[in-house]
Amino acid sequence: MIDALTREAHKGRNVVSVAEAITESRLTPDNLAKRLDNISPATLRRNLKHLNGTTPGDLIRSARIAFAQHLLIHTRLLIRDIALRAGYSSEKSFSRTFLQETGQSPRQFRQQALAIYKHADRALLDGAPSK
Repeated sequence: MIDALTREAHKGRNVVSVAEAITESRLTPDNLAKRLDNISPATLRRNLKHLNGTTPGDLIRSARIAFAQHLLIHTRLLIRDIALRAGYSSEKSFSRTFLQETGQSPRQFRQQALAIYKHADRALLDGAPSK
């Protein structure tokens, strides 16, 4: 799927990354099927079920959460802005889905990631090997 999105992102468009391709494509099961070599939604469901037992909705949700995790770690965007960029209509629905998928709220995820990076930076500054 990511390869197909990457191809789509670079077809005559100025999209910089796969993450932007995800947000640009407004992923839904129907338009995902069209973007993946113009197959039908039924064929997409059947192929995914045969491949790894997942559904198009699960695949889209995983891509959105992975993109949101990237934004939480690498930007200072507000959580509501990340929710919108990741394709959610509200911060509440995003936070609920994020919690179900990761076991943490977006805020907890960001705080934990920042703590890990700060620990690693401190270890590098002190000359100690990071764990």
